[in-house]
Amino acid sequence: MASSRKVIKGIMKQLKKDPNNPKLYQQLGDAYREQNRIDEALNAYRKSAELYEQQSKPQAAISVYRQMLSLDPKQPLINMKLASLYVQTDSTGDA
Repeated sequence: MASSRKVIKGIMKQLKKDPNNPKLYQQLGDAYREQNRIDEALNAYRKSAELYEQQSKPQAAISVYRQMLSLDPKQPLINMKLASLYVQTDSTGDA
């Protein structure tokens, strides 16, 4: 647990220098998930996915939204985002 806190603190420090780095938010989500801090993990993953979308990386965004779905499978907004990205990337077979 203590090492997870150090990881989170380190990632937060990096995010101050590089606030538009989706990988850092994904790592932050992973660290929160490890501590079972689900709401914070979902928020970090959401930010990561949004940044990937802004950077025109829909496949990476899909991957992050899938991680979110594993934490909160009944979240309609996640499903809607995934459906939209599947259509955008013509990956409807994955839906």
